[in-house]
Amino acid sequence: GGMNNQEVLTLQDFLSILGDQKPALNRAGLPMNLPGQNITIPGATSDDPRECLRRESTVIRVNQVHQAYHTEAKEVRRRHTVSGSEHRLRFGTKSKIYSTNKLTQRLNSFMSKVQNYRLQIFWMTLYLLVTAGIFIERAYFYSVEREHAGLRRIAGFGVSVTRGAASGMMWTYSVILITMCRNTITHMRETFLHRFIPFDSAVAMHKFVAMTALFFTIMHCFGHGINFYHISTQPADDLTCLFRDFYHRSFDLPKFHYWLYETTTGMTGVLLVLVLAIMYVFATQYARRYVFKAFWLTHNLYP
Repeated sequence: GGMNNQEVLTLQDFLSILGDQKPALNRAGLPMNLPGQNITIPGATSDDPRECLRRESTVIRVNQVHQAYHTEAKEVRRRHTVSGSEHRLRFGTKSKIYSTNKLTQRLNSFMSKVQNYRLQIFWMTLYLLVTAGIFIERAYFYSVEREHAGLRRIAGFGVSVTRGAASGMMWTYSVILITMCRNTITHMRETFLHRFIPFDSAVAMHKFVAMTALFFTIMHCFGHGINFYHISTQPADDLTCLFRDFYHRSFDLPKFHYWLYETTTGMTGVLLVLVLAIMYVFATQYARRYVFKAFWLTHNLYP
């Protein structure tokens, strides 16, 4: 067609080459069998059913594809609903009126915290009950069963307070170590026990046990103060009867400071109280934030 020597073909040249074949190429299509139904081309005659998509009808093609898959998906959902209607889960919502009453808001907040920390509350309550039982058992023993024996007759209820607090201290200062066994806690957290024991609250429990231990320490010191006062005011003959291995001159009775600073019981108690005071001072939040090394060193003083 006179285009042998041309190096570049224009659109008009390409159309002239097509000639009579242009209508046939315009009707060319891509065979596509869609699930659920056959898509027919709008305007196609019954003599020329073509299960294909026209190249130039992009909008119609997209709509037909979407309609075919939409119909198929709807049919699948309908069959699934009919077959599994007996086992279908139903979810519902309940409307709740927000109260502006301050008392109601605080009560709701309290109930929410109880629900969120129910495991922590359970174990804390159990710990307190066991601790109280240990203290009450020792205090009752020295108050009632040994009411007329030895030092109890002289010191009065100071012995009951001292012995009960001493048992509470032995219990609390033992439990406080368990809350800081990190390797053991890490291993147990990976077992089924994590469903029943809040291992992630070990540090909070450590602080709570430390407070109860401090409470019993103060009570123990107070009880010993009562005991030393009663002992230091007793006649020499009574002291000789109570402490047969203790030698003293009859005209020189030991005073309160003697029992506190010049006896093994008194001096060891004073040293332990000083160590404990240093540990608690450097265990405060301020000390942990600004002098953490001092906190770490003083905590290693734990006897």
